Amino acid sequence: MKAFYKLVLPASLLILVLILAACGQTATPEPPPPPATAPPATTAPEATVPAEQPAEPVSISYWHTMSDPETAQLEKVVAAFEAANPGITVKTTRFAYNDFKSALLTGLAGGAAPDTARMDIAWVPEFADQEALMQLDGAMPGFKDIIANVFPGPLSTNFWQGPLLRPAPEHQHPGAAVE
Repeated sequence: MKAFYKLVLPASLLILVLILAACGQTATPEPPPPPATAPPATTAPEATVPAEQPAEPVSISYWHTMSDPETAQLEKVVAAFEAANPGITVKTTRFAYNDFKSALLTGLAGGAAPDTARMDIAWVPEFADQEALMQLDGAMPGFKDIIANVFPGPLSTNFWQGPLLRPAPEHQHPGAAVE
């Protein structure tokens, strides 16, 4: 069971980081950084230099079923992200696992699904068939640079028939800001 959480937490944090990165401001292109010689970090980097504040406040909703220890780590990642990205807030909502799938389906049906969610991997085909997921690799600037610094194992759990996925914008709540 511990091995399961060692894989699920990094995979979930990866999903959150990728989604949050998609909402960042597009800056003037910079040359890519030199290749890393050390393995990628498994914890959230400390926020040292705040990013440019968006013109209007942005709120990102993230639904999950994380345990208490996972939620504590998630709160640290969210705090670091918000400190590094003024004007962007992340609203996390925790569900009991047994209630989560029905909450997602209800949110999708009512146009109030989250911007991103940590779903059970077994549900991906069902949500993909409903076109409730969005391809990230075609919609996110700098996608290849981001995934180049992610462990392949956890990253591989986020693909469905080729592309990396997240909830599709047409299923999100009306106030969602998604780029």
